[in-house]
Amino acid sequence: SVFNSAPKFGGGPVAGTARTDDFESFAYDRTSDQLYLFSGPCCTSSVLPTAFRLTRQSGSLQVESYQPLASGANYTASAWNPADQKIYVGVGRQLRTYNYETNTAGPTFQVPDLAGILGMGFSSTGADLFVVTSAEVLKRVDWATKTLVPGWTFDLTPFDVRDSRGVELIGDQLHVSDGSDSRPAGPLKYA
Repeated sequence: SVFNSAPKFGGGPVAGTARTDDFESFAYDRTSDQLYLFSGPCCTSSVLPTAFRLTRQSGSLQVESYQPLASGANYTASAWNPADQKIYVGVGRQLRTYNYETNTAGPTFQVPDLAGILGMGFSSTGADLFVVTSAEVLKRVDWATKTLVPGWTFDLTPFDVRDSRGVELIGDQLHVSDGSDSRPAGPLKYA
């Protein structure tokens, strides 16, 4: 309900339920202490792609506002790069920057041999981008050259990852979220 009630950035109507039915990805800007959440156009044409911004208020992150995204925008992956302090969004083979204040997406670009982008996260220096794909594989991108790091591909299927949705490097550990909800009851039901 808090997301449904979010005001449009710069003024306008509240978000409403059509903008909150398909949360896809988020990017945390450590410098500004802001979280960006992207929703997509899943399932019906009445679901509207949206970017939400959360800011810290009274000690916790609170929904501040939203920006309507272009029709068809579906950023299944997003991450903030500490090196250039930009938000990057991705889907399929395409990557681009996104600026919340101007509500603009930069030109698309690709990393050769990278496809099925479903989640991504930068290293603490921004030198590497870690990406999980629809093939349930974790890949590492050398960000300076925008190329895959040779010999650095990690198969997630032996760990029963069925729908990799996000990746985050915390300390020296990579954490992968799994969106699969078809497992039987148990500790990995909603991994």
